[in-house]
Amino acid sequence: MHELEHALGLDSNDFTPGAKKIIFEAARQNGLEPKDIIKKGSYGIPLDTEGRSFSPDSGRFKVEVPGSLDLTRSGVSANDLPAFLTVKGDLKVSLGGFSVFPPGKTLMVEGALILVPSRRISDAERSRIPEELERSEGLSCDEIRVELPGVNLEKKDERILMSLLGVELASGRESEDTYVNRLATMTREEFVDYLINNSEEYGQHADNASFKKGRPNFIYSILTRRPELRGLSDEKMAEATKLTDEEFARYLGSPAKPGVIDKIVIEWRPNLVPNVRFDPGTGFVHWIFRGGKKTGEVRKKAYITLTDPVREITPEIISRVVKAIEATGFDGQFKLADSPAALKERFDNMVIHGNDDVSVDKVLKVVMRELVLSGVQIKSTDKGEDRGDKSHTELLAEKIKAAARAKKRK
Repeated sequence: MHELEHALGLDSNDFTPGAKKIIFEAARQNGLEPKDIIKKGSYGIPLDTEGRSFSPDSGRFKVEVPGSLDLTRSGVSANDLPAFLTVKGDLKVSLGGFSVFPPGKTLMVEGALILVPSRRISDAERSRIPEELERSEGLSCDEIRVELPGVNLEKKDERILMSLLGVELASGRESEDTYVNRLATMTREEFVDYLINNSEEYGQHADNASFKKGRPNFIYSILTRRPELRGLSDEKMAEATKLTDEEFARYLGSPAKPGVIDKIVIEWRPNLVPNVRFDPGTGFVHWIFRGGKKTGEVRKKAYITLTDPVREITPEIISRVVKAIEATGFDGQFKLADSPAALKERFDNMVIHGNDDVSVDKVLKVVMRELVLSGVQIKSTDKGEDRGDKSHTELLAEKIKAAARAKKRK
């Protein structure tokens, strides 16, 4: 790429390694040289589909692919896209890397944006993703669809469906990896229904006595696990979420050097920012904006799960996020898990509490924007609703326990 950069007058920072990978792959698939699809000029600030600017990028180059492009085997995500990318044909990508479209990018697909999941997804998720992506600023395409390669689900072929789920037809047994992946693709509500209707199967796979006995705290902890950890036994869960000494010290600090949380507390404890009150709390550090989180009523909330929060979160990033939230006039609360173990094990790395869906959605977009622009990878987001003194997850846990009690009475 160095010769190409020199020939086109590129700076080494004009394209990220991921973007360069996309450029070379697009050229190869269309029988061209990389220089043939990079258009040098002044493209201004990246715009969304309605022509509004939303990124400080200079836009000195755009990448224009004359045909279709398949990135399903390239390992890239939406964050790797060049600032301006036009694909004249279809663009096929892996679902995981494109389920959230980041700000600061302009992607125009004249054909279809085809999302290919690497594992089974629910029908509800399959239909919801295109709807969410269609609202993304900076993304323009004629069609968005989620496809399962080589499988026509309309045929309702039992052997195809069973094979897709990873079930060994001879024995009827499901492999452990496939089981873990199946649970990982469920929404939280679908996972709750699964636990209600398949508690014995889950107990056998997870091999956890606490769940089999219905201990309330364990049911709650299962519901707060990251989706990819739901199907793991306690032993494998501990192995998957083990913290290195470096990770522990970086986030929580040591006697010789303050960590991320120490620095956040030092910066925010004086409460010097108007309309923002800092509360170290327990389990989370909290920022309360104006009236703050309401109690004794319905409270809307949003969750953000980060890909590698222990290594990527910094006090400076959190400071930018909090100040960006305050600038919206938000009346509510934002909180960050204060434990590296919780960040690795749980999906609720960051939580937004508000009075209505509109304000929570607005702040969620602001937070996601600041994180993406700061280089923090977002794994997923979710929504919830607290009622009275019960959190959304506590309400889901109670639903499981109530169903278990009802079964015992029969």
